[in-house]
Amino acid sequence: AAIQTNNPYASIAYHDLCRLHLHKSNNSEIKRYLLEGASRHHVKCCYQMGVFYSTGAHGFPKDFQQARDWLELAADEGNAEAMYELGRLFYLGDTNNLYTDYDEAMTWFQRASDAGHTGATYHIGYFYEFGFAGKNDYSQAKEYYLAAANKGDLYSQYHYGHLSLVETNQMYPDYQLAKEYLEKAAQQGYARAYCVLAEMEYLGLGQTPRLSKARSLFNEAKIR
Repeated sequence: AAIQTNNPYASIAYHDLCRLHLHKSNNSEIKRYLLEGASRHHVKCCYQMGVFYSTGAHGFPKDFQQARDWLELAADEGNAEAMYELGRLFYLGDTNNLYTDYDEAMTWFQRASDAGHTGATYHIGYFYEFGFAGKNDYSQAKEYYLAAANKGDLYSQYHYGHLSLVETNQMYPDYQLAKEYLEKAAQQGYARAYCVLAEMEYLGLGQTPRLSKARSLFNEAKIR
């Protein structure tokens, strides 16, 4: 009824109809309702169009430019998820490795992070750690990882813990801090965290080596 009237909730109805057809994998109806909702400037419809063009899902052709256009429409309305997906779009490029632009990716990740998107905050840390933002900057990476880790992001917990083991001219290892955050990631089931914790036990980092504990952690990592 909403979409047959001038009801201000009409665009929301289109998005909800799209969600219903997602369960039925009815691609033609999904595209129809998303286009109708997007034409009424419904932010979630624009965002979903961008995601489907980015991934090539539900009968949409994989199209970088279409993905960018739709996501930018949603991002310009303040949608943090769209900002984040634009960051990923420019980070990954298309299937032929075209359109990769790390500076543009960083700009969108920063906008999404400022809007409260935890995944974007993690990606900024990742860019600083591995030099996508220029040279490697472990201090900056740790700052962003910590912010996301404290919001429960397991990848940030892992990377923050792992970087706490690194020694550079400006940084010294902090084994207690490393263990604390690696254990947080392990508690969320992240196998790599178990591996690093096992190595810490095996090498005796910050404590006496405990080989049986290391073996137990390696086995847990293998299971996961």
